[in-house]
Amino acid sequence: MAKMIMLQQSQPSLSLLNSSLSDFNGAKLHSQVQYKRKVQQPKGALYVSASSEKKILIMGGTRFIGIFLSRLLVKEGHQVTLFTRGKSPIAKQLPGESDQDFADFSSKILHLKGDRKDYDFVKSSLSAEGFDVVYDINGREAEEVEPILDALPKLEQYIYCSSAGVYLKSDVLPHCEVDAVDPKSRHKGKLETESLLQSKGVNWTSIRPVYIYGPLNYNPVEEWFFHRLKAGRPIPVPNSGIQISQLGHVKDLATAFLAVLGNEKASREIFNISGEKYVTFDGLARACAKAGGFPEPEIVHYNPKEFDFGKKKAFPFRDQCKRKVNQPKGALYVSASSEKKILIVGGTRFIQAPCQRGTSGREAEEVEPIIDALPELEQYIYCSSAGVYLKSGTLPHYEVDAVDPKSRHKGKLETESFLQSKGVNWTSISPVYTYGPLNYNPVEEWFFHRLKAGRPIPVPNSGRDPDLTTRSPFLAVLGNEKASKEILNISGEKYVTFDGLARACAKAGGFPEPEIVHYNPKEFDFGKKKAFPFRDQHFFASVEKAKHVLGWKPEFDLVEGLTDSYKLDFGRGTFRKEADFTTDDMILSKKHVTQS
Repeated sequence: MAKMIMLQQSQPSLSLLNSSLSDFNGAKLHSQVQYKRKVQQPKGALYVSASSEKKILIMGGTRFIGIFLSRLLVKEGHQVTLFTRGKSPIAKQLPGESDQDFADFSSKILHLKGDRKDYDFVKSSLSAEGFDVVYDINGREAEEVEPILDALPKLEQYIYCSSAGVYLKSDVLPHCEVDAVDPKSRHKGKLETESLLQSKGVNWTSIRPVYIYGPLNYNPVEEWFFHRLKAGRPIPVPNSGIQISQLGHVKDLATAFLAVLGNEKASREIFNISGEKYVTFDGLARACAKAGGFPEPEIVHYNPKEFDFGKKKAFPFRDQCKRKVNQPKGALYVSASSEKKILIVGGTRFIQAPCQRGTSGREAEEVEPIIDALPELEQYIYCSSAGVYLKSGTLPHYEVDAVDPKSRHKGKLETESFLQSKGVNWTSISPVYTYGPLNYNPVEEWFFHRLKAGRPIPVPNSGRDPDLTTRSPFLAVLGNEKASKEILNISGEKYVTFDGLARACAKAGGFPEPEIVHYNPKEFDFGKKKAFPFRDQHFFASVEKAKHVLGWKPEFDLVEGLTDSYKLDFGRGTFRKEADFTTDDMILSKKHVTQS
């Protein structure tokens, strides 16, 4: 089963959600540590105990999510009633469900037949029954919810199924619960429902899933791929196929719904729920093939702008990539119990954080003499790279992910192995792309050169490939026992598309909105010149381990960090490399010829 998280990326602090969950065979599960944001609003007497039997109403419950949720609730000992129009059977045996489990469930599940848009019936029937908790799985409009609240003045908790589709489209990802929402989205009714719940003073929780998959899915998510794989047909995927999305398994979503029941920390909170990793469209096609035992699929990429599909949907996903932490700005501070004598190997170019070992080592053989010379060394802090991870269609990279022994950073992998073998107290930091003042790599500088010259910005392919950028974190591990013998990914908390990075650089430097030109790099021979400063692929890593083990957080969001870099470096007329627009001119020349 795919693993799911309930992740509230903080504002301003973290607290824990602990709950006992049930699996689908009656055994007990214990939820992982889950993090949630604290909304700044008054709390009342909004606690409902999940330890006692509750009279629970599920609005809907016979199509997909509710099928699995209702079984969990029944196994927990609650009295569960489904409110439906009666068009589908209330109890239907699931594939793989034993006869005994089905008989037990079907003997306990109750039904209230009606149309939720018949508001008079809803009020009269619900007030007559009286319910402790409502799970609203199929509510789309606020006007459908108000009669339920009116009918149940003593309601203990209202748990609502919203959607991550409410967020405003952004170049900076992932979406977090505090992000801007789109009042014009097709899910605006769910936003209005959340506002209604908040205004009513009821004890509510809203769950925002991304794409949901799993058995009995009525949306053509995985099924779309399975149809083509079974027929032995190619899989048509729009554009480059490396656009990312995020899926969560329906059974894991059901356990998330159970986790908020009676949980006072979930009171008046919104939670994003989905899988922990992101997947490219091509990666999803391959994953479906692997899941069904099919051979490696033939994937065909196409430009959807060249076709008129009418009202037909040619692909089941949006062709786009699917937190702001309030904290003081300034120098990172670490308190040490005693003064340390610290050696930095390297440290005159860019990363200049104090550490017992530092920033220039590329090979294990360079490290061994240092370890031999310092037998009483207290800590060895090593700057590795997130470039060591094996390329994957599922992201972000975690510290436990497979690494590529053939990568250009293989020496850093060997150094980590060497440190581990020596038994020294070591910590390895794996940054993604690093930016900031004095950066000798042409990350932000590449964009600033073009913006200052008033030139278009050539971006490969669709411009929607996300990456992560970071600034130096080394002080956070100094003398920190929790960092001992640990590898820690370090980067920004959000991902940004290439187009979004161009716009962020323009904003940081006070330039007008940039003209972005997309091109297919396969149509050009740039020789040894690098036409774009980033890998033309998704490249980002999770920083959750560093945040929760060390208590470390990035100090800057992207635009703030780029503004800092611009004002303290490029904006003062200093830069590492002269502008070279040779490859730009090749791209723009072909573009103009094509337009003519």
